[in-house]
Amino acid sequence: MNEMMMNMSMTTVAGPVAKRHRMWMWYHTVIEETVLFETWTVYNLGMLFLACGLVILAGLLLEFIKYLRWVLRRKSGNRYAKHLSQTVFHFCQLLLAYLLMNVYMVYSVWIYFFKMKMDDGPPFMWMWFHTKIQDTVLFDTWNVTDVATLLWASGLIILTGIIVEGIKFLRWKIEVSKPAKPNSRYIDRLFSGPHFLQTVLFLLQIVLSYCLMLIFMTFSVWLGLAVLIGLTIGYLAFGSRE
Repeated sequence: MNEMMMNMSMTTVAGPVAKRHRMWMWYHTVIEETVLFETWTVYNLGMLFLACGLVILAGLLLEFIKYLRWVLRRKSGNRYAKHLSQTVFHFCQLLLAYLLMNVYMVYSVWIYFFKMKMDDGPPFMWMWFHTKIQDTVLFDTWNVTDVATLLWASGLIILTGIIVEGIKFLRWKIEVSKPAKPNSRYIDRLFSGPHFLQTVLFLLQIVLSYCLMLIFMTFSVWLGLAVLIGLTIGYLAFGSRE
C-alpha cells in the first residue's frame, strides 16, 4: 500500500517525476529530459521535435544578434545611442548563449545535433574539485579509473584543446586571405565557398568547445588541467594574429 502511494505521488500527467528529472552524466539517445525549467519535460517524439525546433531557432537568433551588432558597429550615428543599442543586444546575446549552454548540458544527442536502467541511477557526480581518479567523461563507456586511463584521456583532451585553437586560427586566415568584396550582395557572400567553409569550421569549433566545457565540469583537477594546458598550448602555437 505504501509503495502504491509512493508511486502515485511520484507521477504526474506528464509522466513519472523520478524519471523525468534525472540528470545525465554522459551522451545518450534516450528521450527523457528536463530542459531549463522543471515544467519543460521531453519524454516523447513530439516533445523532442518541438524542443529541437526551439533550440535551433534560439541558435539562429543568437547568430542574427551577432550580425546585427556587427552592422551597428559599421554604421555612423550618435555614439551614445549606438552604445546603448549594443548593450541591449549584448544582454540578449549573453542570455541566449547561456540558455543554449544549459540546454547542451542535458547530454542529449538529439538536442545537440538535430541503456541505463532507472533503478541503477547515474554514476556518482562530483560537485567539487577533486584529485581522485574516478570520473565518467562524456560517454557512459569512457571511465577514468586508474593512472593509465587518466594519462591517455588527458592526452586526448590536450590534443582537442590544441585543435580548437587551430580551428580559430584557420578561420581567421580564411577571413583575411579571402575577404568579401565591398559591393557584393549579402546573398552572394552567404553562399560563397569561404563562408561555407567558415560555417563548417565554426560547427566543429562549437562541438569541441562544448565537449571541453563538459569535461571541465567533471570537477576533476587532472582533467581540468588537461583542458587548460591544451588550450594554452594551442594559443601559443596559433594565437598570433600578426
